[in-house]
Amino acid sequence: MSIDGQGPTTMTFELLKTAVKDGGARLGRLAFSGRRTVDTPNFFGLTSRGVIPHVTPDNVEKHLHTNGTYMALEDFIERPQQYMTRSPPIYETPSPINKPLNSFTAMPSSIITVLGSRRLPAVASPMGNTNQGISVFTSTGFQAVTTKEYLNAVQSLNPDIAIPLADLTHKTNTPTSKRALRMAERTDDWIKEWFTEMYKNKDSKIATFAPVLPISYSMQWEYLERLSEEHASNPAGLSEIQKPRHPPPPGSHCALHPPSSPSPVGSGNGYLPPSLPLDRFRRWHRAVVYLPSSSSWLF
Repeated sequence: MSIDGQGPTTMTFELLKTAVKDGGARLGRLAFSGRRTVDTPNFFGLTSRGVIPHVTPDNVEKHLHTNGTYMALEDFIERPQQYMTRSPPIYETPSPINKPLNSFTAMPSSIITVLGSRRLPAVASPMGNTNQGISVFTSTGFQAVTTKEYLNAVQSLNPDIAIPLADLTHKTNTPTSKRALRMAERTDDWIKEWFTEMYKNKDSKIATFAPVLPISYSMQWEYLERLSEEHASNPAGLSEIQKPRHPPPPGSHCALHPPSSPSPVGSGNGYLPPSLPLDRFRRWHRAVVYLPSSSSWLF
């Protein structure tokens, strides 16, 4: 996969202006074939069950100045107790444009779609995660999603951008050193499986934004080093995940934001997480999306 239009993905990211010394954001341009071009930094809308709250899909295209939406798989895969073997309707939706996620949600084709596993903010699961996958919160309760099931869902729904599974607690307290190390090790294992399976199909056009965990660099440096060395040609971008806060800061946003310096602008204002030492990734000219713990989204 490449981000320059020469590989399977149709995503391109162009760096227009490098960061200034005082910490200003880099300026870039993100584009997908058939979608609106996005100048970055920018904001994407969060959805609830595939819909931007209070806005109908036709008005999203006509009147709302948003270029993309974030959707969560857990919004679509509920299984009532009496129909545990039933396939969720989203997987049965015909799509003449081969974009079942857009067809099921009636999202305009000009809007970039980002698919993750959990809502923002996510509800902490009492079940916890396992080596095989994570626990998600559907409308009928918590259920387990394995790495294989999530990978199959992403390939079936065909979003423009997919965020692989990460081992997260979704709790406000800081994880212990032992738990943080396990988060990094599991995520590392899952990302290796992701890249092995996702691009077996050479025609896949889904752009992967690899997760960066909300733990210290020292706890995940091996994962980040492997990501930059062994998978350097694969991630189209990074998704830097913010630790949940309580209460959520008012007016915060989920952001697609190519970072500028080791401490990006806004890192102390409640919605941009402290930046990790990602200089190696930034030299790739990759885009970075921030996933905050509150109610909207900045690219």
